[in-house]
Amino acid sequence: MRRLILLLLVVMMFDNTNAQYPPIPNTFRVPLDIPLYLSGNFAELRTDHFHSGIDIKTQGVTGKEVHAIEDGYVSRIKIQTNGYGRSLYINYPGGYTSVFGHLSAYDEQIDQYVKSYQYRNHVHEVDIYPSPGELPVKKGEVVALSGNSGSSGGPHLHFEIRSTAKQYPQNVLRYGFPIKDNVPPRLYSLFVYGMNGDGKDRVPVSRREYDLSGENGVYRIKAGNVIASSLPVGLGIECYDYLNGSSNRCGIYSLEVFVNGKAVYHFQTDQFSFAESRYINAHTDYSLKALTRRRTHDLFREPGERLSMNKLDFRDGIIPSQPGHTDDIRIVAQDAYGNKSSLEFKLMDAGLDETTDDTISENNTHHFKWYQVNDFSNRLMHLTIPEGSLYENTDFSYSYDSTGNSFYPYIHHIHSEEVPLQKYSTLTMGAGNIPERLLSKTGIVYLPAKGSPEWEGGEVKSGRITTGIREFGNYTLEADTLPPVIKPLNINPGKDMRNTGSIRFRIKDELSGIATYEGYIDNSWVLFEYDPKNDMLYYRFDPVRFRNSDHSHELELYVDDNTGNTAIYHTTFYR
Repeated sequence: MRRLILLLLVVMMFDNTNAQYPPIPNTFRVPLDIPLYLSGNFAELRTDHFHSGIDIKTQGVTGKEVHAIEDGYVSRIKIQTNGYGRSLYINYPGGYTSVFGHLSAYDEQIDQYVKSYQYRNHVHEVDIYPSPGELPVKKGEVVALSGNSGSSGGPHLHFEIRSTAKQYPQNVLRYGFPIKDNVPPRLYSLFVYGMNGDGKDRVPVSRREYDLSGENGVYRIKAGNVIASSLPVGLGIECYDYLNGSSNRCGIYSLEVFVNGKAVYHFQTDQFSFAESRYINAHTDYSLKALTRRRTHDLFREPGERLSMNKLDFRDGIIPSQPGHTDDIRIVAQDAYGNKSSLEFKLMDAGLDETTDDTISENNTHHFKWYQVNDFSNRLMHLTIPEGSLYENTDFSYSYDSTGNSFYPYIHHIHSEEVPLQKYSTLTMGAGNIPERLLSKTGIVYLPAKGSPEWEGGEVKSGRITTGIREFGNYTLEADTLPPVIKPLNINPGKDMRNTGSIRFRIKDELSGIATYEGYIDNSWVLFEYDPKNDMLYYRFDPVRFRNSDHSHELELYVDDNTGNTAIYHTTFYR
């Protein structure tokens, strides 16, 4: 009886579809002194992760002043060639940390602090944790300039608020910043998945899609209001939120499913940990994304999913099949400002075997259970998939082709790109026929169905190469014996560089990728910076460390790839 009462209380709590999610009171100022229009919001669906902040548009340019949102101190400075690029972390009283990403520059004090570290250690990429008293900041102080560094796809400011203690990203939209949103979410498609099995052995066996139409937040199924199924079902929804002043598709704050007025599923994006972010691959229809690049929300929990944003686990969101019974279904999507959209329909037991034109099936070669370690091996390769790497039981398939390549003649077809992996699996491939002189240059290479080969590398031992992989698909072995290519863009022997602010090169490696880069002027190390998305390597003349001297200088540049091949560029210039 006590369990029943507690369950009823939970259902009542989540059954209030008019519940509002008010802003969290704070004294933070805005990070930019321009209107805040967003190109991305919190927890929206990205490749292999949930977005951990908001992306603020910077009017198509870099160089907007970024302000500290409260009195605090710089707690971390990170520069990387990908990811957030140039980023800055500031701790504030009350247990909050702000993160600014994709910056173009730091303020003078922080910049000199970073450069001193870079020159002492002869590195471009850094991850520094200043002590609380080293770099204090005041509310409103300009701490950086917005940019487009790292993996950014265009000028903007990536802005996060985290809990300092655990570094959990918080939903910035709940902190009362002046961001206008009176647009309800838009619903595009409903998905119905027929389920087979129970509990940890449950798997989807069919998928049906229904187009939706609606306006003013009220949606319906175009084909009719009744869906028939003879199997227990899980639901999925393709939906996005939109904010005022922007046409960008953004993420949903919460999703709820009600069956006959009772909540069976609730997804809500207040915060998450980075350790769980990859579970997005279980929360979405990964196969659909791999095939069509569409991103959807599963309105049920997969057996191997461990996502804290799923708030209500009543039968994992699975709607049971009941002969002769019809259920009233309501799906409610809400954004962080309380704008809602809903879809209502009836789910009827069909009393027949499930049939569909979109049946999910695999080659039934080896049955792998997600809650066990799974191994597959033959004379050419060995694969170990750790427990919890799959999200559901999987019928694993494998084959290989003989390509006729004299170096390594096989391509291994390891299951399917449509199935995700949570953890790294260990792949070992025999390399016994590869000449000893090439083994140190040989690595495992992933061959995606779309895109260029991706170097996975690996450790060579006893004629075998081993690496960790996080995608199923096609793999082979290749050797990288060619050095990177260095192409000067604005310098040539003896050039007068007195009116030029930087030295720029384009560098590229066709297979294993750029590993290290170092530049020297007159035998002294200078700070070259690498932008891989543009294959750009550049040195900005530093007035503190390099002074115009009206004479010839010698430049040496060394670029290594990931198998130790080195490219060297040497020239002189006048400045």
